[in-house]
Amino acid sequence: MLIDKSKDRYVGPVEPSQFLEDYLSCSNSTPTPSLREKELEDLKKATKATSEKQMYQSFKDALNKNPAEDNSVPGAKPDFCLYKVTKHPKSPKKTDSSAAELCMELKVSVLCNPFNDFDWKKNKSGSSDPFEKDTVIANDTRGQITSYAVRQFYSQYQFFAFSVIIFGDHAWLV
Repeated sequence: MLIDKSKDRYVGPVEPSQFLEDYLSCSNSTPTPSLREKELEDLKKATKATSEKQMYQSFKDALNKNPAEDNSVPGAKPDFCLYKVTKHPKSPKKTDSSAAELCMELKVSVLCNPFNDFDWKKNKSGSSDPFEKDTVIANDTRGQITSYAVRQFYSQYQFFAFSVIIFGDHAWLV
């Protein structure tokens, strides 16, 4: 099972500014995307959703995209994928792992959180607490995001991939 093979492979947490500097550093000339008021309101609605379906609609409205659907591989269907404009899949309702830049998974309940959320500021010296939660639902969520990354690695031959997991008003950049 994929979750067994990926156990103890996730490390963290990392101070957000350090993570951004290490993995997503941008020059000062890189344009920063801005959101319109309507997009911000739609994202705020997603944080208050009581079901994943409600979250999907709010994210779809904010991103003006269709949720990803990939019926060719059972169980391998991120809620949303982001693509470069030049690499968008021919069918907007199909996930194309060979072109996806980022996969997103939305969960209503924080119980689905695959990681222990201890304070990284207090934990700089290290901790014996495992970063990965070991519950059935946490393992399922971690298995989902791992399967998306595996599909990207398989089709893109990348050294790393990023995913986002959103739980109401909390998120992990993985």
